[in-house]
Amino acid sequence: CTSSSGTGFDHSAHVFVGGQQSNEYDAQIAYARPSVHYFKPLWESVVGKTAEGASTPGGEWIVVHGENFGTVSDNAIDSITYGPNGVEFHPCLNNKQHPDSCECRLMVDHEQIRCNTTEGSGKMHRWIIKIDGQNSTVSTTSYDRPTIESITGPGAIDASCDGGQEITITGKNFGPGQKYLGDVTYGPSGTEYVADNCQYVSHFEITCETAKGLGKELSWLVSVDGQLSDLSATTTNYKTPVISKVYVETGKTAGGSLHRINGTDFGVKVPNSYIEVLFDGVPIVLDGVSSTKATQGSYLSGREPDGVDFIEFTLPPLT
Repeated sequence: CTSSSGTGFDHSAHVFVGGQQSNEYDAQIAYARPSVHYFKPLWESVVGKTAEGASTPGGEWIVVHGENFGTVSDNAIDSITYGPNGVEFHPCLNNKQHPDSCECRLMVDHEQIRCNTTEGSGKMHRWIIKIDGQNSTVSTTSYDRPTIESITGPGAIDASCDGGQEITITGKNFGPGQKYLGDVTYGPSGTEYVADNCQYVSHFEITCETAKGLGKELSWLVSVDGQLSDLSATTTNYKTPVISKVYVETGKTAGGSLHRINGTDFGVKVPNSYIEVLFDGVPIVLDGVSSTKATQGSYLSGREPDGVDFIEFTLPPLT
């Protein structure tokens, strides 16, 4: 005999001869398991779209190409899930019990199933397609990486060096919830500072608080479920230091006189920072060794009770 179209396993057999039916024989006939070969997703089909994966809010179609899916008329799909372990996201959790909630259906006999993605995040998601009790072989897809489009809020422009100011990051593909949000960092290379108290708002928005810091033209990075964004085109900056008073205003060329500079935003509370004092744009040697960086202990810095920052240093020999 030649097998007919079908799905499943552990099939029994009967023989009909002259109108008589044989006993049921436990033949354990099985069709091959469904196998996934490749995916044709929406984000690769739109002209001009450059997404690397699915949009994290979901709702994008994806066509699963493979074999042994059964026929459109039989619609033998039990369930379709995907995720890091193959079960985290459920476009079709139970087709036979709840067909109205199944976002997947056969499109071409045996070879193509079309699904709508659910909200999610991450990459290298294993797909499990269960057809008539049989799970598919392994294949994977990914969601697109997070993208930063803008950074706004009190901490975005002229932020306090003491940190603690809110910023709002807008973009896309920030994932389906707080547990998927990784570190949010920023700095000259995007990694020097870790933003504090970052909160997931939606697939398109995150809020954070700035860390204690210094500098300008600071780029940002967002990590979601192990996927890292590109450096943001939008940059932020901390306030520029401002000198309000200098005393003593003169000192001997032999050096040794104590001088004090008062002002604001000297970054006195920023860990691992250092101070340069420049005369006419050229750093003076505060420690007798380096002309560009004053070592800790060669000067005194801090903040007065009235909020004024200060630097005290001993003048080196110069004119």
